[in-house]
Amino acid sequence: MVRPSVSILLMTLIHAQAASGYHMVCYFDSWAKDRTGVNKMVANEIPAKLCTHVIYAFVDIITDDGLLKISEPVDEETYRDMMELRKSNPKLKVMLGVDGGRDGDLKFSKMASSHKKKQDFMHYIIKYLRKYDFDGIDLDWEYPASEDKHLFAQLLRDLREAFDIDADIWRMKRLLLTSAVSAYTETINSAYDVPSLRESLDFINLMTYDLQGKGTSHNAPLKNSYYCVESAVNHWHRLGMPKEQIVVGLPAYGRTWSIVASDVIPPPGTPAEALGTLKYRDICSNPAYIANSKVDTKAGVPYTWANDIWVSYDDPTSYRTKCQYIKSNKLGGGMMWSLASDDHNGMSCGHGKFPLLSTISDCLL
Repeated sequence: MVRPSVSILLMTLIHAQAASGYHMVCYFDSWAKDRTGVNKMVANEIPAKLCTHVIYAFVDIITDDGLLKISEPVDEETYRDMMELRKSNPKLKVMLGVDGGRDGDLKFSKMASSHKKKQDFMHYIIKYLRKYDFDGIDLDWEYPASEDKHLFAQLLRDLREAFDIDADIWRMKRLLLTSAVSAYTETINSAYDVPSLRESLDFINLMTYDLQGKGTSHNAPLKNSYYCVESAVNHWHRLGMPKEQIVVGLPAYGRTWSIVASDVIPPPGTPAEALGTLKYRDICSNPAYIANSKVDTKAGVPYTWANDIWVSYDDPTSYRTKCQYIKSNKLGGGMMWSLASDDHNGMSCGHGKFPLLSTISDCLL
């Protein structure tokens, strides 16, 4: 028996890795089509060549005669426009993001705890995905309670099996199965059976944002914090999730605090009142925010302050830093929440369309 040489095996591995590449997951917040002015975005504006996966966010689920169904009316025009994106990128995967809307965790729990309701839901969702030509589903259960940990794991196992059977019967490509998951250590421990999820999911979309603490703090620090990209990735991997199945979330928005200060920009950790969020396009278009921007080199992200508002955010530089982290750790890729918060039409920042997405996509793809 002739054994293949080490060099041949190495080249085979390299080619396999090159063929698989990185994921660039783009969430399209469907309600952006109802906005006005520069904030309005419709599906045909999605830059298909900058994404490997586009996820329609979100459809809500409702209970109809005991069956969990997607709420009406169906956004068929947006669905069609999203499918048309494949013409410019035939490899693009278009997926449906499903969350429960109000009381979603309770709806998912009731469905997953009943064998009949779960079977009905799986049959319904497969039929829905095939009808509208989606490539798969991104399940957004935020978050399974500790007593539902096994139910979530079993639901994903059953969905994966149902998708496998569907593909075999109809001789079609298997529907993809992903999930948006928490970056908080305590939630990871209580909500997820990681070895089980590893077998069921194609990959996880790790929500490594909204990690701010008390007072002025970073929305999505790369490192140097108990809650940060690095600690979340390491914890998921330590519990059994392969690195190539971990897709790192990058926010296209910042977190804001109200704080009165002198001309000196308050540092992270300053007591302040939390306000809310601010789209990247609204940060980059504000000359005062740009002029006052500083970089926390330990955390790997910028922050700024103007008119008594302190902002933690990401910019193209921090996106490049996070991209290098993804590549050096051989992770699955990046995910951006969300497209419409970037300067999608190039009318705000002066750096062309989608400056954030272009940065991460150029780096990964």
